[in-house]
Amino acid sequence: MPGFKRLLARLKRPAGSGSDQRQHPRVYDRPLKLLIDGRRYKTLDWSMSGMRIAAYPAAGGPNATVAGVILAGGQVKRGEFVAEVVRVLPDGSVGVRFVKLWSETFISMNAR
Repeated sequence: MPGFKRLLARLKRPAGSGSDQRQHPRVYDRPLKLLIDGRRYKTLDWSMSGMRIAAYPAAGGPNATVAGVILAGGQVKRGEFVAEVVRVLPDGSVGVRFVKLWSETFISMNAR
């Protein structure tokens, strides 16, 4: 995925001030719809680098791999993804970071 890494490198910017110093701001008001292992899920929030999946049973816990399809979300295009679980929260949601993401989906996420 060299093209993905080049595009990601171009989008890097210095962290801003304030409490949320993420490289990519979270999007809360436009949840993505996902298909994982034949079941549908929604995101609670997402960014260029990952997402928080609502009510996802992360059987493997942190470091587990999640593979699926982003189905829709405003102008975000459909595409496959592979992500790593980084956090399992008490509310049943799971935070993941993208490991692989279809390039058209990545580009459309940036155009939000």
